[in-house]
Amino acid sequence: MDTNPAATDEPQGYRASGKGIAGVHSPAIDACFAAFDKPATPGANVAVIKAGAVIHRRGYGVANIENDTPFAANTGSQIGSTTKQFCATAILMLEDRCLLSLTDSIRKFVPEMPAFMDAITLRHLLSMTSGLPDGLLLPLFAGLPVGGNLTRAAHLAVLERLGAPMFAPGAGMTYSNSNYLLLSLAVECVGGQPLGDFLQENIFAPLRMRDTALLSDITAARQNKAAGYVPGPNGTQRHGAFAIELCGDGGIVSTLDDMTKWLLHYRYPTLVPRFRDRLESETRLADGRCIAYRLGITSSVEQGRRRIAHGGGMPGYLCDFVYYPDDDLGVIVLANGADLSIFEKADAIAHIVSGTNAPAPQISDLPSGPYVSFTHGYAAALKQEQGRTVLYLMGERLPLHRTGTDTFESVKDSVVCPLRVTSEMRNGRPLLELQCGTVEPVVFEPTGEEAASTTDLTEFTGRYRSPLLRETHIITIENGELRIGLDSTLRTLMWTGLMPHGRDVFSATFADEPDATDITLIFRRDEKGRISGFAYNTFRTRGLVFERQS
Repeated sequence: MDTNPAATDEPQGYRASGKGIAGVHSPAIDACFAAFDKPATPGANVAVIKAGAVIHRRGYGVANIENDTPFAANTGSQIGSTTKQFCATAILMLEDRCLLSLTDSIRKFVPEMPAFMDAITLRHLLSMTSGLPDGLLLPLFAGLPVGGNLTRAAHLAVLERLGAPMFAPGAGMTYSNSNYLLLSLAVECVGGQPLGDFLQENIFAPLRMRDTALLSDITAARQNKAAGYVPGPNGTQRHGAFAIELCGDGGIVSTLDDMTKWLLHYRYPTLVPRFRDRLESETRLADGRCIAYRLGITSSVEQGRRRIAHGGGMPGYLCDFVYYPDDDLGVIVLANGADLSIFEKADAIAHIVSGTNAPAPQISDLPSGPYVSFTHGYAAALKQEQGRTVLYLMGERLPLHRTGTDTFESVKDSVVCPLRVTSEMRNGRPLLELQCGTVEPVVFEPTGEEAASTTDLTEFTGRYRSPLLRETHIITIENGELRIGLDSTLRTLMWTGLMPHGRDVFSATFADEPDATDITLIFRRDEKGRISGFAYNTFRTRGLVFERQS
């Protein structure tokens, strides 16, 4: 007789999640996900495919905490930006039908875009080298969450009012979801049907991906779909909110079974001639650098092993799709939580299956602390976390690996920001050179943790309006510090305090974020030295101008 009632009352759905396909490597793979293999815990659904055979498939945690629903091979999940390779495939299909060319300007298909976009080609959009800011982040500046309500029409209306790109097309690389909104419109223009219907007829149906669809409204009820969770107060889990109208940027819901079918097709493509050669073709910037981001996918070499991948994420859902062609090994991870360690699992599994040792985290001698570019108004910070150097750069968290004696690069393939440690010292730390997605290196100076002294805060106060967003921000002084807010009683910014760094540069951070570099702004002055406005900078939306109002 069981004398422990609590044991019998404990939810058991996670045990059913563990039923699936096991092999010789399964115990070691299970150990990688031990933190998720618990009752009433959001977790992950994992498949490992070796030489065309599924050698491991099971879930960890549960698909729905409230109902104790276990993961199954047909449990649906949002795959986020992993959608982009499907959108890119649609473009290649239309190229094969001679309905478009990758060298075509996007204005050929979306003529309402501003004239400067004549220079932006479909290839620029596919490879994230267009210079367009990420429109999905712009609601933040209107006091709306990233996952707040944003329609395609509203997204496009902002793009129509853009005055210039962040950099010349092809000169740099910055990840932007706006690129794939425009590509979706190109498919719909020449394909003559909604992107979701095109994908269904030309990819999902031929590959028998029966439980996969592109949904513009991801809040719509769908059978057998995992609930997505984000951390709540006091260690609780709450449902993630994401009401943005999505398309080829991140709108696909799929299952472990269906994504396995897609990976098997990726190994030996049948739908598109020379599919992998074209999708993985080199992307070279204007200065000759070859970057990892290709056409909706990344291609890199890690520890001598080729790695083809694209992850995805949105509030409550994460996805990783990784293929190692040298080992003929694929890993698919669908998660319904917010634990970013999910993106480290595929490489760990690759080392387990191949029998190689995982490299030890690189411990560098880079000194920790904040850095600022006073010329551009960018903020960064270096930190040591769990034996590795991490760069925080305007909202991006980038673990680094060494590429030379004094050079480093992000391990995140979708971000290009080579870092060089210079020999010039200031405040006891070296100056840094960072190529923040652009060709020209940007110099970052070390600053102190304390706020820089500012002679007269009152000159920064006032009302500032964005012609692009048609929003007004108001800067005031409270308790001797600059505060910023909206000209609205119904909406509030996710940041309120501005931390001065000197020379007209300030930074702000979101609540509960690990570093105060999420957003920076640099004030602009007229020919008489008076404040005329400022520009907000995040890594994906640089140079968002607010003009001072009289």
